[in-house]
Amino acid sequence: MDLEILAPVGDEKGIEVAINSGANAVYFGLPKFNARAKAENITINNLREIVSHCHLFNVKVYVTINTIIKDDEVKEFLDLVKCAVDAKVDAFIIQDLGMAYLLKNSFKGIVLHASTQMGVHNLLGAKMLEQMGISRVVLSRETKLEDIKLIKQNTNLEIEYFVQGALCVAFSGNCYLSSLNNNKSGNRGECAQLCRLKYSAFCDGKEVNAGYLLSTADLCLIKNLQLLIDAGVTSFKIEGRLRRYGYIAESVKTFSTALKNLQNTNFEKCEYALSKVFNRGKYNKGIYLTENNNASVINSKFQNHRGIKIGKVVDVKPFKNLNQITIFSNHKLSTNDGLKFINDEDEISVGVGNVIELKNNEYKIFSIKKPKVNSEVYLTVDSVHEKELLENKKLIDVNVFVELDKYSLPYIRLCSGEVVLEVYGDEILEPAKTSPISIQNVKECFSKVDNFPFRVNCACALGGVFIAKSVLNDLRRKAFEQLFNKLVLDYETKNVKNVKFEEFEFKNIIDNNKISAIITSNYNEAINDFDMVVFKPNKYDLKVVDEFYLKYNKKFYLYLPVIANYNDIKIIDSILKKYDSKKIGLVANNLWGLYYAKQGFEIVGGYGLNIANKSTVAFLNSFGVTIFIKSIEPILNKNFNFGLEYEGNVALMTFCHCPYKTAYNYSLCSECKFDGKLKYVDNLDNEYNINRYQVSGCYFELKENKVIKIEKELGKVVDIT
Repeated sequence: MDLEILAPVGDEKGIEVAINSGANAVYFGLPKFNARAKAENITINNLREIVSHCHLFNVKVYVTINTIIKDDEVKEFLDLVKCAVDAKVDAFIIQDLGMAYLLKNSFKGIVLHASTQMGVHNLLGAKMLEQMGISRVVLSRETKLEDIKLIKQNTNLEIEYFVQGALCVAFSGNCYLSSLNNNKSGNRGECAQLCRLKYSAFCDGKEVNAGYLLSTADLCLIKNLQLLIDAGVTSFKIEGRLRRYGYIAESVKTFSTALKNLQNTNFEKCEYALSKVFNRGKYNKGIYLTENNNASVINSKFQNHRGIKIGKVVDVKPFKNLNQITIFSNHKLSTNDGLKFINDEDEISVGVGNVIELKNNEYKIFSIKKPKVNSEVYLTVDSVHEKELLENKKLIDVNVFVELDKYSLPYIRLCSGEVVLEVYGDEILEPAKTSPISIQNVKECFSKVDNFPFRVNCACALGGVFIAKSVLNDLRRKAFEQLFNKLVLDYETKNVKNVKFEEFEFKNIIDNNKISAIITSNYNEAINDFDMVVFKPNKYDLKVVDEFYLKYNKKFYLYLPVIANYNDIKIIDSILKKYDSKKIGLVANNLWGLYYAKQGFEIVGGYGLNIANKSTVAFLNSFGVTIFIKSIEPILNKNFNFGLEYEGNVALMTFCHCPYKTAYNYSLCSECKFDGKLKYVDNLDNEYNINRYQVSGCYFELKENKVIKIEKELGKVVDIT
């Protein structure tokens, strides 16, 4: 497959900007069921027209349907997908396991891409996608480089990876902070971005740090493009469906240009250009590819666009009802620029109106806001540069040959790339009695491309004939329309067909209302009263599991972690090699856990799978899953009757970075300050525990902090970890 720059768009103009800037594909949402509910999004009404326009430029269209769907929404969901199928979109980016299963059973030939919200990040999860008939994986941002290589070497999946834009601090698809605190679910496209607020870190009641402790730096992997190509990535994804058009243009142009000539790319210059359109003060340039570099993941000082430093404030004076601000800057200021003044950690943002250029790189601007003298000045919008970016217009070269000869039908041949089209008029031409049509007349006619994005080079062979301008105009419009249709249809070779959908049949599902279950990280005699015991160790180690089994001495279920890289899988496998399916079952919280059903292990569907509809139950049941823990989100589990209800301290977020390093400001694991006492507190005095679990390395959970009693109750799973 050719390498692809995949651009984020939120509306029709964004699509045009992406095409003009060099995108090979675009992704966007429709009015419902996508993870950016706040975006303007594209409507169904003109979707076919939009898709045709993209295909004209050989740009693919991926529609995001990457949210969790409730049972009462399934019909509307299928209707929306059917409209998009009819509009000839190239693929759907999907999160919900049940909906992926449903679509594969409802539309023959439909192309599905596994959303990063699905959280696939290792080979076992990728193999499950292949089994589901999914053709591409949008890998989790936490995916290790070694895991990317293993997926490429051992599957036929296309691999898509984020290379630019905002990062989620939590493992995607398993962030429940916004949902449980604000009833705004990230799994429904409504994330309130509570991670971008300020938090305080406490230990033993003493504050040890404060700031944007959960706010990630933006991603920029342009220096790592060759590394990702060598690993097997073919689609390079830019985040930012809610960003300005200037951001789309610069990001797409910069990455597209770099990808075409990596050996001669000035990466520092690229990063500078990208920083102008959006950055939070520094970039994460390696993400989690090789190591969990805490210093590059979290930026606790800034959580919004900072821009690039261009100078300082040298004077501030009153001017009528405004402030006259004198700025020293090596960057020429222009009307409509955006500026940010930073003094210590105070920030003031202004838009530039009237600007007076002085001598020696000094400028005067006017604002109701009053920055301090010596404040650093950052450029957040370069209006002149962005205007130039947005003026770029991509056109399709068309060579036109017009032959108008006596006693013949008008003839037009159009060539665009490898496409050749011949068009004839309806009436034979007669010799001109007075003024024959001229070459200038014909070229003027064919220079009018109407609304078609063509750049025409016209040649003629004329035989002294008369043809009415209206006839020639009609002939031109007919020719251009046929060329447009041929270019689009030649690109759209695959058809998706509806198939008769058979209702799923459930096999051997246990009535979860007759089960009591408990999740524990230690042996306690009280757990013996429960029907099902789930062991969630703080350290995944054979010795730890042995100790628990010797005390409990009955079949139990090992809680598989949400995240597990290639080294973690080795440790899990070493445990399962000793404990056969008679002694141990597994609770799967990510798609990779289902792989072990093929090895004969009994699987329980964990809440990390976001089980909220019957189709997901049917999908899991096809792997022999008969017990489920339904979604912990109130907006999703209301009126959903399958599965155990969760009672406990929810892991609101799962991290690959170390909160202890953030709180105590150190970088080396040899300086580890973990003591199990760290807490984060938000501005509403909500207190969160920081829980650590270890496999080959450390992972962390931001957990609710409430007292949970060990009380057996049918239909519930009690989590006392």
